[in-house]
Amino acid sequence: LATATASASASPGGMTMPPPFLIPAPQQAHYSAGRLILRDGLQILLPTPCPERVTDIAGVLRDELRAQVGISAEIVSGETSLSAGAVRLMLTPPVNGAAPAPEAYTLKIDRDIEISATDPRGLLWGVQTLLQSIDVSSGQPSVPCGEISDAPARPWRALMLDPARSFLDLDFLRRTIRVMSACKMNVLHLHLIDDQAWRFES
Repeated sequence: LATATASASASPGGMTMPPPFLIPAPQQAHYSAGRLILRDGLQILLPTPCPERVTDIAGVLRDELRAQVGISAEIVSGETSLSAGAVRLMLTPPVNGAAPAPEAYTLKIDRDIEISATDPRGLLWGVQTLLQSIDVSSGQPSVPCGEISDAPARPWRALMLDPARSFLDLDFLRRTIRVMSACKMNVLHLHLIDDQAWRFES
């Protein structure tokens, strides 16, 4: 398992707070003393050019901010003037000679938030780490300032469900996929056919 190097940070009220508990633990995490308060109207800046998958990931962040902490966020693009605390999604070219790492990402939090990766898959995992880092105990949603660099330790991170023997409705499957994504799992194995049932529509 990866281990994270972390230190406590100060809350907006001045109280020392422990670093966020992240699943899975990132390879590297370094926190400073401050916290960034997340406010309504938070902007999510798309990269230029922007693949459709990155727009979808920005939508995941916007929707989860609303669902988890009640923050309304706006997806923006181009040369938009950004307010403090904005989230920048950045696709960066791979370093020459470096091994391909499409699921690696870097998350930096200071006056604003920057999530960078070479591939949309890495951006998604950076978004999920950001969402896990949000703390509401002070009464205001906030995240610790610092930098996280991470990449999955294993390429295949799977869950198997068995709807052939025990029926699972679509809402349950959709919720399961959301939880898997939050934990950076990337393979869902559905056991759909057995002598007990045939789960394909026919």
